[in-house]
Amino acid sequence: MSGGPRGEQGQVVVEAALVFPSLLFLILGILQLTLMQQARLMVEYAAFSAARAGALENMDRRAMQQAAVVALLPTLPTTPVQGAGNRSPLRVDGPGRLLARHAELWKENEASTAFFGKRVIEVEPLNPAEEDFGDREEIDFDFVGDGSPQARRPTQLTVRLTYFYELRIPAVNAVLWESWLAANAGIGLRGLDAWRPRIDGVDLPRDARFALEMNALKHRCRFSAIGQATHLRLALLAKTTGRYFFPIVTTHTLRLQSNPFRRNALKRSELGC
Repeated sequence: MSGGPRGEQGQVVVEAALVFPSLLFLILGILQLTLMQQARLMVEYAAFSAARAGALENMDRRAMQQAAVVALLPTLPTTPVQGAGNRSPLRVDGPGRLLARHAELWKENEASTAFFGKRVIEVEPLNPAEEDFGDREEIDFDFVGDGSPQARRPTQLTVRLTYFYELRIPAVNAVLWESWLAANAGIGLRGLDAWRPRIDGVDLPRDARFALEMNALKHRCRFSAIGQATHLRLALLAKTTGRYFFPIVTTHTLRLQSNPFRRNALKRSELGC
């Protein structure tokens, strides 16, 4: 009689050992997806903040960039800074520290083009484009013309915000990132190898043939800001450093409250649409 319960206990231990890894992976995946959803909501707010700054500041790109950086501060990790001879975390616990953190992040954001081909937080004005100015240097923000949507379009500011959000939860970050990359490459997944998706038998992003697969990239207009070159840079970062960055892209449109200047506009050929 005593052998039965002990056997059942052993069975429970074996079942728990089999289920626990999958359960742990599921929990980590839910946590990472939750953090990504939080980042997406913050990116939506940052795009609104950038559009609002541009609407009030003559579509000034630096003002829009600063507004987006400030809005996304809560999603960024605390970084060590030099202070009093020691490297200690910079805690944003007051206006002074907030300004210091913003200044530090601004420099890091400007320098990040070496890694991604563009800033970690990038704001681009989609409308009005340089072609909308004709031979003028600025557009009257309250000009409505004949009242048609086409006539009112140059008085509406549309910005596109791209944020390279780092996936920080181990194990699941690689699976989520590589699955996203496979989807954007327009190539179907061909099975799993040690929890890692493969494209046409190529383990991503370890195989050198990965660069050839990227020739099949397909994008919608709103994701064209990323481009093949940036995809390859993201893959190189993942391969060499084990850090996975997920681009979150959104747009926002507001009515202009000041005259936009030609010098702040981009050509439509530069917008990737």
